Amino acid sequence: MLLVAVPAIPAIKAAARPLIDYLGILLIALAASGLTLVTSWGGTTYAWNSPTIIWMAIGSVVALGLFVFVELRARPSQCCRCDCSATRFSPSQRR
Repeated sequence: MLLVAVPAIPAIKAAARPLIDYLGILLIALAASGLTLVTSWGGTTYAWNSPTIIWMAIGSVVALGLFVFVELRARPSQCCRCDCSATRFSPSQRR
């Protein structure tokens, strides 16, 4: 069976090295872990109004905001190209 299948399978050429978004990984990890700690420690280990919880929540929200900013400026992926302007409709085009 393999003797028939192997020649029929097209060769896959390696594409360029994948681009890994290290900054995005770091920022989303900081935001997610910080918000997880805030919601699990707040009210149990620390009071909700303790400086630890407040600063961790602020830091997590800032990291999440930076993540969104960085990802909006990122280069669009080659696999997700779409011409969104081709799908715009105006109300006058309805029938």
